[in-house]
Amino acid sequence: MDKMHPFFGNVRDPKDTAVSSDPRERFLINQVLARLDPDLNAIENHDLVLRFIAFKSATHTSQRSAALLATVFERLLNWAFFVRRISLLKMRSEDITKFYDFYLATPADYLRTVRNSKRFISSKISCSVNPDWRPFYLPQPQQRCVEGIVSVASALREFYKYARQYAPAKISVPRYRLAAASTAQEETSSDGALLDRYFECLIGNSNFSIRRRFGRASRHKQIFLFATCYLLKVPFAMLSKCTRYFSMSSFSETPQGWYLRLSNDEEVVFRGLPDGYVNILLEFRACCGLNGMPGPNEIEPIFESRAAIKNVFKSLPVFDFMSEAIGQCLRRFISDANKSAPAVLLVSVLPHVTAHDRRKKKSLGVAAGIFATREPLCSLGRPHNPPPPLFTYLRNSAQLLELVDLKVLLDRVRQHLTVLSYSDVSTIIIFVRYANGDYGKVNRYKVRAFEKLVLWCVFIKGTHVADLTENEVLDFFHFCSSPPLHWCFTSPAAVGADRSSAGWRPFNFLLTEDSLRLRGVRIVEWCSSVFQDLVDMSIVNFNPFNELSNLLLSPKRH
Repeated sequence: MDKMHPFFGNVRDPKDTAVSSDPRERFLINQVLARLDPDLNAIENHDLVLRFIAFKSATHTSQRSAALLATVFERLLNWAFFVRRISLLKMRSEDITKFYDFYLATPADYLRTVRNSKRFISSKISCSVNPDWRPFYLPQPQQRCVEGIVSVASALREFYKYARQYAPAKISVPRYRLAAASTAQEETSSDGALLDRYFECLIGNSNFSIRRRFGRASRHKQIFLFATCYLLKVPFAMLSKCTRYFSMSSFSETPQGWYLRLSNDEEVVFRGLPDGYVNILLEFRACCGLNGMPGPNEIEPIFESRAAIKNVFKSLPVFDFMSEAIGQCLRRFISDANKSAPAVLLVSVLPHVTAHDRRKKKSLGVAAGIFATREPLCSLGRPHNPPPPLFTYLRNSAQLLELVDLKVLLDRVRQHLTVLSYSDVSTIIIFVRYANGDYGKVNRYKVRAFEKLVLWCVFIKGTHVADLTENEVLDFFHFCSSPPLHWCFTSPAAVGADRSSAGWRPFNFLLTEDSLRLRGVRIVEWCSSVFQDLVDMSIVNFNPFNELSNLLLSPKRH
């Protein structure tokens, strides 16, 4: 077998770093690894994968999950060694993206026709590779790959995080973007039309070409949940948070008609019930053995737990016109639909300490701890003139006003810096590519945060934005929390000077220490998202903001 080879034995203990329980299988695997190009570091890569699987198995991964991990990394090793011919620790984001493409469109030579095919054929006198074994088993390649590629990306992300303990390589795994796959124009033209079509198929009991996902939720419960999100414009996240309060008594009658009232510790949301939803509610109640409209005494939760409501959502059927996994597709659809929700948000008397206040307090505590152990960053002696803006936009528009012209932007920066180094020019080019790309066009907040980072790299630090280290990210966080005065507006106005004005500054003028630190937290969060986008675009290979962003924002870290 010249182009592929098993890298695990037929039988092995996932908690052990041994590749197989059979010494003859171990010999064959080690022999193949030793024959590979030394530049691939095949033996070291293989040992690292074994240690990672053993680590996961010893902590919280089940034996079945460990076997799936072995399958994923066996495919990755075959692709890296025999197709791409690259070490796992030298892969860049574009290499991982190519592996996703290979996973989606696997060549026939790498496909087997039998699900459970032994890797090796052994007898008392011999042991050899099974000639019928192949790394992939895909009876329905497109659908199985689309549903499994998210799990592959998650496994790779955990592996490279683990690998940093043993190797200097810093690799951020790009997200899988289904938009990169070939989809019909009809499927990408209008999310609203697709959502309408999906709802029609769901309530119409359409039986043509339906693929159901794992779950035991009844059809009436699926329709009721989806209609609540779709017809009432209630975000699924809101329903999930209010699960224990979401009962039939949440529906009440007023002189204007029936309403749904949902509440948690932060907000109270009212939605009027259209006629189509009332019919769905009555059918759902009839399915549950209840007659008529709900009463005030029906206080039992409709869904037993947050896990239960999530399982119903995940069990929604997939129709043939959909090209995406249901979990990703419907969440995006519902998110888009809720953007046009009517402004019928009534906030009652809130508790003194909300969940937002608790998260803010935790972020401030972590920031204070970071600042207490770090000295303020010193300027490198570049001009003290205020930096220029890198882009312009309409104040009431989410998109940029116009494309960023690289030549004009470089000329503008040269008015402040006589000499631009290679790293300065390269950093500005990356900003232009991002601002003019699909990610930058739709999110001005990301571009504004990235603008501050680029200005800091060019005017303060003098380093390439793609070469930032985690220590330099901490310096930038410190800088955003206490920028020099000539980088700030001169008054604490809510809206600063226009970007075409000479009075423009990168930072607003803030008065309190907490507001300064929270601004740094928000900028770090946006920059982390920007760098993940850059990883997806194969512009950079590592996200240095990821660790700090998780530390500041994740409640699990506090």
